[in-house]
Amino acid sequence: MKLALSNNIKSRVNADWTPEKLSSLLHWYKCDTGISTYAHSTSGNRIVTEWQDQKGTNNLIDTATPADTAGYNTAHPRYDTSTKEVVFDHGGDQLDLTEHLSLGTFAIFVRIEFDDTTFGDFLFEDEAGNNFLKVQTATELRVKISGNRHDFTIDGELAQDTRYVIGYQREDTALTADDIISCYVNNTAVTQSGSGDGTQAITDTLDLEKVGDPSNQTRIKEIVICNNALSGADRTSLFNYLYNL
Repeated sequence: MKLALSNNIKSRVNADWTPEKLSSLLHWYKCDTGISTYAHSTSGNRIVTEWQDQKGTNNLIDTATPADTAGYNTAHPRYDTSTKEVVFDHGGDQLDLTEHLSLGTFAIFVRIEFDDTTFGDFLFEDEAGNNFLKVQTATELRVKISGNRHDFTIDGELAQDTRYVIGYQREDTALTADDIISCYVNNTAVTQSGSGDGTQAITDTLDLEKVGDPSNQTRIKEIVICNNALSGADRTSLFNYLYNL
C-alpha cells in the first residue's frame, strides 16, 4: 500500500498561521526564501550556496567555492525554480549548518519528496555518523542519537514523486526514566519496532552538522526545527502549513 494523503486526514487550514507561531521555533528554512545560488553556466543549474535561517542566524551553507566545473555541478545541491525545492541529487550533496546543533528535546519537520524508491537517505546527520535522522526504506524511518539507533515502521509505503511531511521529535517526560522519541508521516505517528525502543535519556543530545547527503535523490521544500517537542495541536497546525506549500 502506497502512503498518500487523503482529504479526510487534513484539518481546516488557518491561512494566517506560520511556524513563527511555535514558541519553541529554533530555525526555519522557508520555501523560496533566502536561497542564494550560483549559476552554473554549462549545465544551466542554479547551485545552492546558502539557505538563510528565517528565525535565527544558523544559515545552511555550501562551504566550497563556487566553480563552473563538472565536479562542482554534481557535488552540490541545486535549486529547482519550477517546484521551488532544494534538490539533493548526488551522494555528498549537502548544506552545512553554520552552527552545529546539540538538541535534547526537539521537533524537526520537513516538506519533502523522493525521486527514487530505494531510499537509504539521510536528512540530517553529523560527520561521524553517530547522530542522524534518516528515511531508511519505503517503510522505515530511523533515528540515531549519541550512537543509539531507533527504528520506526511506517504503515504503508512511501511513494516516488509524492510530497510528504515527515517529522521527528523527542519529548521530556516524567513518565519514564528516559524520554520518548516519535516519528510522523503526514501527521500520523509511525510505530517503533526493530532496533532500539524509542526512548533515550535527554542528556544524550542529538548532534547535527549538515542537511542532505542522501543515497539517492531528495527534494526539500521547507525545514522547521524546534528545540522542544510539539503538542498535538501545534503539530497539526505545522502539518497543515507544510502540506499546503
